[in-house]
Amino acid sequence: MIHSIGVVRGGMTRAALHRANLLSDYYEEIGLVTFDFNPDYAEEIRKLEEIGLWNKKMKHYNVYEFLMGKQVQGEALSHQSPEEEEYVIQKSNKHPELYHCFQNGKLVKNKIYENNQLRYVDLFDDRKKLKKRLLFDRKGQVRKETFYDGETQTVTKERFLT
Repeated sequence: MIHSIGVVRGGMTRAALHRANLLSDYYEEIGLVTFDFNPDYAEEIRKLEEIGLWNKKMKHYNVYEFLMGKQVQGEALSHQSPEEEEYVIQKSNKHPELYHCFQNGKLVKNKIYENNQLRYVDLFDDRKKLKKRLLFDRKGQVRKETFYDGETQTVTKERFLT
């Protein structure tokens, strides 16, 4: 059991991965259990395979995903690309993968992409205050909703989706 796995992690994580690799010579399956929220573990494991720190006998189990999957199984939200929606789209001058979406002259949302994949959608109220942020995984599914207080802009609620 380790907190998280990834290419850029600390020495304890790398030692656990090396140990699992060694044990895979003697066992049919080596399970690594993590207990953090990370919607992109499949991509992390793919990168670990590329650099030889992960092999096919190693299996990843995330406690958070396991428990949440039982509670909200099948719940998913999807969002179209900015070009498909009925908004006036303005590309940001400051960030090459940020798009401002306007409706009737008012900022309604921002869409933030990373490597041409939708990563976040920020939704705003009539006063241009952030009211909600959606975090997307690499498959385009909403994995986390964060709600904000209209006055203080502090987080009031987080909802994790699987």
